[in-house]
Amino acid sequence: ARRLVRAGAGPEERVALLLPRSPDQVVSVLAVLKAGAAFVPVDPSYPADRTGYVLADCGARLLLTHREQARQLREAGRLPERSALSVLLLDEAPDTPEDTPAPAAGLPPLPEVPLTAGAYVIYTSGSTGCPKGVTVTHAGLSSLAATQASRLGAGPGSRVLQFASPGFDASWWELSMALLTGAALVVDPPEPGAATTDWGSRLGPVVAATGVTHATLPPALVAALDPAALPPVLVVAGEACPPETVQRYAPGRTLVNAYGPTETSVCATMSAPLTPAPGTPPIGTPVTAAATYVLDAWLRPVPVGVPGELYVAGSGLARGYLDRPGLTSGAFVADPFGGGGRLYRTGDVVRRRADGALEYLARRDDQLKVRGFRVEPREIENVLARHASVAQVVVDARPAGTA
Repeated sequence: ARRLVRAGAGPEERVALLLPRSPDQVVSVLAVLKAGAAFVPVDPSYPADRTGYVLADCGARLLLTHREQARQLREAGRLPERSALSVLLLDEAPDTPEDTPAPAAGLPPLPEVPLTAGAYVIYTSGSTGCPKGVTVTHAGLSSLAATQASRLGAGPGSRVLQFASPGFDASWWELSMALLTGAALVVDPPEPGAATTDWGSRLGPVVAATGVTHATLPPALVAALDPAALPPVLVVAGEACPPETVQRYAPGRTLVNAYGPTETSVCATMSAPLTPAPGTPPIGTPVTAAATYVLDAWLRPVPVGVPGELYVAGSGLARGYLDRPGLTSGAFVADPFGGGGRLYRTGDVVRRRADGALEYLARRDDQLKVRGFRVEPREIENVLARHASVAQVVVDARPAGTA
């Protein structure tokens, strides 16, 4: 962290992390946060074009990566050629011994970090054809850890699996569930060249060999696994949970359905432990320090059982979209219910049950969730439409095997 400060990291600065799921990636995240900067995670498996766009768009001062990743980016011509971006290779020896105390070693002190400072920037798909960065501050991090400790029982003695892509905010969810509650983080580095779908076959052996107690997975992956391969506490998130998943995987374990757009500190609502029952599994009630509203088109609360758009409030809301004030003002609106805060308009249609829990129904727009990843069809359409042979294009999502 002190090396990063000396290199220019600090509050409101951004540090890009082009690293696979690994101990290096975990250490780098913690170092950036301790230095007061915001980390920008980029999965090395992403296409070079997308990686180059994110590195250029986020305005990072520093890039932490490995020699091989840097070489591949340079060869693809996607490493931003600007003097303001310094590349630190983690598989090279540091220029200052890590065990030398500061300030005797000439390293600067760590800064005071305000809660309003950015903690991370996650890039999601964008309807304009370009990914957009979401800046999340430190303000929601403590409530995230408090929720994981109180409602999932994470703490000393727990072992949390790190499964998610480093470029997905679920990776931070896993890291915080472990290291901010006193639990252990189980990191299983991806096999070189292995497809994401191949990793499901590794999950059972990893859980059994390491004693994983907590895992967070998209329902689509869970449905392909043997219940015996999963840990005693399982959180499903990233896409709608079908009733069949609850019927098969809830018996004998704590199964929780969590919901949260990138524009919140990972999670906005969480169900109570689910039991097999007919009907749609609820996405639950607000997490610590959050509030939810089900509103009509005029921002008026709708009655219990009536569909409406879900709005989220609380300290966990993101600051907004990086360098996109117009987009931010459209998605984050003034809270009309007092307190002078903001509401985030999720675009998700829900209804509130009589017991207070929320049920997810649909999207107001054409945004999709595919195995937990947020996909904007218009982003794909805009890219395809650039081809000289394409006059018009429509992107639709259909289940595998359908015409």
